[in-house]
Amino acid sequence: MANYNEADHPRDPFGKYRDKDKSRTPNQLPEDSTPEWVRRLNARAVEKAESGEDLTPGEVEYLSRQAPEQVCQRLFEANNPTLDGYIISNENISDYQVDDILYRQPDDESMQTVREGVASRYGISDDLTNQCETWIQPDSQIPSESRRRIAVNMLDNPTMRSETINRILQQYPSSEIAEHAVRNPNSNDMTLALAVEHLKPNSDAYYDVEHNPQCGPRALHAMLAKKPYDMGRTIGVFSHPALDKETLEDYKSYCSYNNSDAALGASMNPSITPEMAEELYRSNYQHSGVIRDQLAANPATPDRILDEMMSQNDPYVDQLLVSNPSIGDARARKILNRAESKSTVCVEILNNKGLSEQFRSKVQLLDYSDDEW
Repeated sequence: MANYNEADHPRDPFGKYRDKDKSRTPNQLPEDSTPEWVRRLNARAVEKAESGEDLTPGEVEYLSRQAPEQVCQRLFEANNPTLDGYIISNENISDYQVDDILYRQPDDESMQTVREGVASRYGISDDLTNQCETWIQPDSQIPSESRRRIAVNMLDNPTMRSETINRILQQYPSSEIAEHAVRNPNSNDMTLALAVEHLKPNSDAYYDVEHNPQCGPRALHAMLAKKPYDMGRTIGVFSHPALDKETLEDYKSYCSYNNSDAALGASMNPSITPEMAEELYRSNYQHSGVIRDQLAANPATPDRILDEMMSQNDPYVDQLLVSNPSIGDARARKILNRAESKSTVCVEILNNKGLSEQFRSKVQLLDYSDDEW
């Protein structure tokens, strides 16, 4: 068989191919739960694939992710390299069938396509993960561009193990690989910190680092140490709830009269202490007004400061206050009663889950033309 490589088909210690992984549930919806028009579109995608027509991205997505087991088996039995490239990412294709697909590819191009598809399999098994790592080794016989695409597909796979992501990043330390790594929800704090070192200074991926569920102190400190200085990164770091207490309380070390970015970020952080909130509220930085506005919406701001802000009777500040989960029903009612634009305030109240359900239900029935309610 052309391009057959035993390394593509690992066996157990007794020489047998891997058995089907029975721990995974097929990604198949009950037949009667799918609307008829969707079934027709899906059936058309299968027909187009079997006849060799070009598929739309949505049709490719259906075959590689959503097609039920009976469709996958039908396409698998067709023994067609093009169809193999579509279905190999589908979790309804077993690991045993993946071995068969890899074995039967007739040329380098189709073999590269299915290898890249294996790396994209949701719920990828440990065996196949290890196989993918073997493929991307520098000493493998696979072309470098194909190795890169396999690595990228592994990083884009949300079910990839964190330790695998870390190893790929260490093996391919580039800004492109780092950007893919930080978007994976399984990248741990250490991996994110390593990725930050390889990101370009103007990369949009710092936003992905901040919003990654695994982002922690290591990644945040790496962002803070990144050169050259960037206002957005600094605000993002000091506003992040995972920032360690010691660094958060030391925000003034990163500030000057003309640069209050760290203070602005701290004013958004829900982990600030009442003492920090007081200090920020009384600060005299060039942009102290913006800092006080952020404190108005911060649930960690103590009641005394909220009451002082309430006394200003400022419509803009009131709108921020009423969005604060800690504002309480009584203050929100007072703001609503005195608001000129009640509809705007009502929207903020309805979206504020910190207010009681009873109060929000009453506001939902409010006639906005009423002066009082």
